[in-house]
Amino acid sequence: MLDSVSARTDSWQTRCLIVGAIGLVITLVIGFFAPADAFAGYLVGYTFWWAIGIGSLGLMILYHLTGGAWGVMLKPAIMSGVSTVPLLAVLFLPIAFGVGVIYPWLNEEYIAEHSYLMGKKDWYLNLPFFYGRAIFYFAIWILFSLIFPRPKVFPRAEAPSPLRGIAAVSMLVFVSTVTFAAFDWLMTLDPLWYSTIFGLLAGIGGILTAFALCTIASYCVEAETLPNTKPMEEVQIDVGSLQFAFIMLWGYFSLSQFLIIWSANYPDEAFWYIQRSTDAWQFVTVILVLLHFVVPFSLLLSRDTKRSPKAMIRVCSLLLTIHLVEIVWTTMPSTQNTTWLSIVTVLSSVAGVGGIWGWWFCRSFGDRIDSYPEIVRDVLVKGADHSVGHHSHTGTEVTA
Repeated sequence: MLDSVSARTDSWQTRCLIVGAIGLVITLVIGFFAPADAFAGYLVGYTFWWAIGIGSLGLMILYHLTGGAWGVMLKPAIMSGVSTVPLLAVLFLPIAFGVGVIYPWLNEEYIAEHSYLMGKKDWYLNLPFFYGRAIFYFAIWILFSLIFPRPKVFPRAEAPSPLRGIAAVSMLVFVSTVTFAAFDWLMTLDPLWYSTIFGLLAGIGGILTAFALCTIASYCVEAETLPNTKPMEEVQIDVGSLQFAFIMLWGYFSLSQFLIIWSANYPDEAFWYIQRSTDAWQFVTVILVLLHFVVPFSLLLSRDTKRSPKAMIRVCSLLLTIHLVEIVWTTMPSTQNTTWLSIVTVLSSVAGVGGIWGWWFCRSFGDRIDSYPEIVRDVLVKGADHSVGHHSHTGTEVTA
């Protein structure tokens, strides 16, 4: 059975490379004629896959911090997502080259028009500091991506990780860097607007979608390699419950940001939501509320959904799709480039960046699934304690 899974990952690598090449070529061609549309679309496509890659890193740190049977089940997929972090640094280069086109805080006319406020922000919003912060972020993330997947000993059930102390500090650093990266790359599309929750919202969105993708990948393997036993059902319920928690956290941050800005009613803050409450964007806003929170929240209230791999794959696919819509909703009104051509570049960039990212992910995932059934049977099926928060002090050695 594993041979068929490995063969499929190999075929997916080829497909991803082809799709990625076609998508990037289309984006590049559009860039010659409409650079603003091309860079805006590329920013959306990059942000979507960056969120999944960095979200995987957050899940890896979380697993070392808390333990849990869910981490053992999703480990090959999470580690494969973490392995894409260096690739994300390379894929960031077009954004680094297109900063002057993407961000208005480098536009002299914009600066002159808003000289009073921009004069107070130029110490932060300048090109050398922007590049320096980006290099710092990626250096930290790449360092974490090398540290946490390395240990050969992973805990049985909920036993503490040997890197638990490092993970506690790393989580604080991780949240801080992701927060400021979201400020730099997304929030400064509207340099006059600010929200202290924005970075946390971007971070939990990344973790939520990374968890969704890792669940899909792991369940596709599990369906062919693992028996449907009672212990496995309990772990599947744990996975569904954690996804449920991430959805609630995303909803909490989203509602908190809106309520704070709505109650304050400051023009410098409220205009961001006003942009997204007019024209076609108001319908997108309603769709986001329904499909990013209400529907998955309602579905995951049921234990039957959580214990069904097919149902979980559907819910997670919905979350991946709607998170892309959220990124479009977050970025495109601020770029003022919502044209048919910008929509084409969004699709081509999502396919282009996603194809390259997916090729790397499938390649890494294919290398890691050989020992997957043995790992899960040993750690999860053979009488492991699956209750979250209950700790055992025994460990099992697994090969990364």
